[in-house]
Amino acid sequence: MHLREISFFSRIDFDRVDLPSSILTIGQLRKRFPTRAEFIVNEEGESLDAMWDLERIIVLLGYASVAGKKAEGEVRRQIPEVGPAGVAKYLIGHLLHYGLADGPESAKQVIQRLKEAGAAIARQQLGRTGR
Repeated sequence: MHLREISFFSRIDFDRVDLPSSILTIGQLRKRFPTRAEFIVNEEGESLDAMWDLERIIVLLGYASVAGKKAEGEVRRQIPEVGPAGVAKYLIGHLLHYGLADGPESAKQVIQRLKEAGAAIARQQLGRTGR
C-alpha cells in the first residue's frame, strides 16, 4: 500500500485531523498491556503503523466521496484485497484493541467522523457540497 501515490494525499494535513491513534502514549500502552510493558513498542509497533494507515484511508475515502469517482478509484486501488468495508472492519478491531472505542458501535461512529473529516476537507478545498 502506497498512500502517498494518491494524487490528493498531500492536500490533506493529517496532523490537523482528529485521528484516534493521536492520543495514544507509550504509558497508556504499557498500562493496557502490562505483561508486555518492556517490549510494548516491539510488539505493538506494526499494529500501530497499520492502524495509522487505516485511519488515513478512511479520511481519504471521505475526501474521495466528495471529489468524485476518479478519486474513489485511486483510493480503492490501494486496498484491492479488502476494499472500504475491510478497512473499516480492521480499523474497528484496532480501535477496540487499543481502547479507543467502547464497543463496535462507538468504533463505527469514530469511522464515520473520520469519513466526515475527509469530506469536509474536500468540500473546503474543492468548493463542493457533494459529487
